[in-house]
Amino acid sequence: ENETRRAFITQTWKLTLDGFPDCGVIRIPRPNLIRVTGITYVDDDGVTQTLAANQYTVITDTLPGEIHEAYDVDWPTTRAVPNAVAVTFTCGYGATAASVPGPIKSAMLLAIGHWYTNRESVVTGTIATELPMAVDSLLGPYRYIEAI
Repeated sequence: ENETRRAFITQTWKLTLDGFPDCGVIRIPRPNLIRVTGITYVDDDGVTQTLAANQYTVITDTLPGEIHEAYDVDWPTTRAVPNAVAVTFTCGYGATAASVPGPIKSAMLLAIGHWYTNRESVVTGTIATELPMAVDSLLGPYRYIEAI
């Protein structure tokens, strides 16, 4: 998961922001987005509010998943405090290992086998080698690199 920046098994995460983005789109940094379970924000008076689900649209079939302002709706104003907006979302391929794509599972097995064979933190008297390139080749299509 760290290598690909994806969630393999279904997980719930919280994304915090200092305010709603001016562009009107919140990008979810952990693919694959399954659903948004809630958005809260701190209003101008310092009260935590829950944004009604009809105020935004969730797009799950893009990479990354996105949350857009609903048609003819603007994000509410937030108090200028850290973490004024919190988005709770569910991501992953599914609830079990059977949902994880085969190439990812193959890469994991190769890496685990390599680590099992090379358990010592330091090996002397041998040539150092990198983790087999097959792991990189298998994980390459699944790596999520966030655009800046």
